[in-house]
Amino acid sequence: MKKFLLVIGTALWVSIVSANATTITYNLNDLGGGSFEADFSVTNDTLVTPIEEFTIFFGLGDFENITSTNSPADWDPFIAQPDGMLPDDGFADWLSLGVPIGVGETISGFVVSFDFISVGLPEMLAFSIIDPNNFDVLDSGFATLNTGMQPSEVPLPAAFWFFLVGATAIVRVKR
Repeated sequence: MKKFLLVIGTALWVSIVSANATTITYNLNDLGGGSFEADFSVTNDTLVTPIEEFTIFFGLGDFENITSTNSPADWDPFIAQPDGMLPDDGFADWLSLGVPIGVGETISGFVVSFDFISVGLPEMLAFSIIDPNNFDVLDSGFATLNTGMQPSEVPLPAAFWFFLVGATAIVRVKR
């Protein structure tokens, strides 16, 4: 019985805890002919240290001709194109040469233009927050496209109840 309560308690704790990543959003400007410009905003809302470097990834086979068109003052961009010979994704990396993004702060104006050669719109782009001193990944997630709509919440407790019913059935079958 103690094992069962431990499993149920753990499942309840997991269903309540939410995973957070640094918030990176972007506005998308259609330049025509499959060309777009994305303006990224980075919010340091989960780390306890300032963000000094971050990378946005552009998937191989989806993007071409990535170019940094604007950066905030004291932020140095580096662009790597997707490379089919490796094969590897492309990326845009920004390094702070001055004041980093402090805890609770947001900086925008990280602008990249690119050709999107896939179907639809680039709606989620992977990112990593990097420690520039040792290149450790401090955080990662997906940058999301600003659509003007608030994201809907996923009802995690429903998944918990399905788990509880299944666990109860297994315990009864064992008896």
